[in-house]
Amino acid sequence: MCHGLRLCKCCEARVVEDKLHFVLECPAYQDIRLSSTKDNNFQRLFRNAADVVQTDEEGKLLSFFSTVSQDALMRRIFNLGEDLLLAKFILRCLEHRAECHALLIGG
Repeated sequence: MCHGLRLCKCCEARVVEDKLHFVLECPAYQDIRLSSTKDNNFQRLFRNAADVVQTDEEGKLLSFFSTVSQDALMRRIFNLGEDLLLAKFILRCLEHRAECHALLIGG
């Protein structure tokens, strides 16, 4: 696929939308990454995989990062044994991605 067609259309970073950008970097999905509900505690995926987390006074995850490479962080996330939660996270991001793309084409 042409490089220009692979650029992320959900943010203004003008970078290729690869798995690292989709799961870890794209600001369009940050609220999803940091969300925590009874059924979908996506924070847990990133909190358990990251080396450093920043929380507010109530313990809500504000940000996370790792001292290892992004590839290593991705491996941690995909190997946590949280397959159902990871699948729900990816599905929610794909739904949001579809909303972003629909806005771009006026739908």
